[in-house]
Amino acid sequence: MTRLQDLVVPFVTVLIFNFHTSVSGCETGEVQLVDGGSYYGEVQVCIAGTWGRVCRNGWDNNDANVVCRQLGYLSGYTTYSSQTSNLPIFLDYVGCDGTELNILDCDHYGNIGDYYSYCYDAKVNCQYASCTEGSVRLSEGMEGYVETCHSGRWYGVCRHSWDYKDAFVVCRELGYPATAAVQYTSNEFGRHLQETYLYNVLCFGNESSLLNCQNSSPGSTCSSNRAAVRCAGEITGVCGNDGTVRLADGEDSNEGRVEICSNGVWGTVVYSGWDSREGEVICRQLGYQNPNVYIYDNLEFGPGTGPVLFISLDCDGSEASLYDCSGSHYSTVGNSHYSDAGLRCEQNTNFESCVNYAVRLVGGEDDKEGRVEICYNSVWGSVCDDGWGIYDARVVCRQLGLDSDTVQAYPNAYFGEGLGPFHLSYVNCGSSTSLSTLSSCSTSYGTFLSSLGIHHCKRGEEAGVRCGVDHDCSHGDIKLVDGSSKYEGRVEVCVDGA
Repeated sequence: MTRLQDLVVPFVTVLIFNFHTSVSGCETGEVQLVDGGSYYGEVQVCIAGTWGRVCRNGWDNNDANVVCRQLGYLSGYTTYSSQTSNLPIFLDYVGCDGTELNILDCDHYGNIGDYYSYCYDAKVNCQYASCTEGSVRLSEGMEGYVETCHSGRWYGVCRHSWDYKDAFVVCRELGYPATAAVQYTSNEFGRHLQETYLYNVLCFGNESSLLNCQNSSPGSTCSSNRAAVRCAGEITGVCGNDGTVRLADGEDSNEGRVEICSNGVWGTVVYSGWDSREGEVICRQLGYQNPNVYIYDNLEFGPGTGPVLFISLDCDGSEASLYDCSGSHYSTVGNSHYSDAGLRCEQNTNFESCVNYAVRLVGGEDDKEGRVEICYNSVWGSVCDDGWGIYDARVVCRQLGLDSDTVQAYPNAYFGEGLGPFHLSYVNCGSSTSLSTLSSCSTSYGTFLSSLGIHHCKRGEEAGVRCGVDHDCSHGDIKLVDGSSKYEGRVEVCVDGA
């Protein structure tokens, strides 16, 4: 008895060193059933890209079991055949013990490529597996090739696009901690099932089943190797209840990258569409009442490592959890952490009751100047200096009953930083003199009401105003400054008295 690997024929030597090479549509070691159905028929085996016959001489149920398991079935048995063909005979007198993973691992007699007129083809009848549709298993217990059940038959999973998030889902489905998963990028476990059912799997990492992940339609050709996983790695990043939030990698517990627990794994939130209203929801979940919220982008706290869970959120600020907000609850950006949202929460200790949309000036030397603050939800908050100008300042002065003709607009927290949240940004009041309140202005985000809470500002960007400026020039005057004579210098122009 010999094994294919033991033959010294030069042709066979080439096969061994090119074991995974497919020359003309099949891979060495693959088997197929012909002249029957999907689960029964004459056995053929592929060698170097060519299909050949397997003789029935010495063929028994142990041999049939190996072939059927290789095809994903539970087991098999031999049936009588009087079929012959003109294909080359690749295997004769096969002698499997029933434990092999591939028919080429079995003993056999004869030389590959011989023709025997008296050789009838080996035939099997495979039995369907007693597995649940969609269930998964690993070929070697806690590790191995990922296999999934479909129509009573086990199939492999193609490794194309396979990553750690897919491994998370497999281990979770098998009852292991998701973040104990280790993915493999090569054929670590030798022989595998030759047929695949799932291809181009794309999990977010928090799904409860591999079948809940996006994947290409079954039957797609798998040009890469099989997906493999070990569910016994170092357990990291495990979380408890779904919806729990935390701020990660900040300088203290009040700030960091926003992460949310989903199905045992910490995931991140895409910054797109993120503003202080989403921040308020998170801060309240973390125990802050009437919080001051500071939003960070540009990976202020670095990229996350888990799945990306949320994108295009739209909270109104009153929700108890991000899961209660409208918008997409699952990202379609795969493993991209280039825009993970960051946040800082501070307890508002300057809380005092106020009337919605009232304005006030804070931090100035008198009541005619100061940092602009507006009341929203009974909380005083700042106005961001993005887009802030003279026309906006005039409306504030007009609302306060102060001189609105001679005003000055100030950016960059000229009158000090605020203590409350930012309520407005990119205010656009325009030049109309009919607007008498800041709440009658629009913003670059839309109407006043739809823009409340939307900003991308940090401390140091508060808008300020001075109502009733003492002019030392007339609007439109020009002068030359710092020249060697009155006829040269830097050109300066007077705008609204300054």
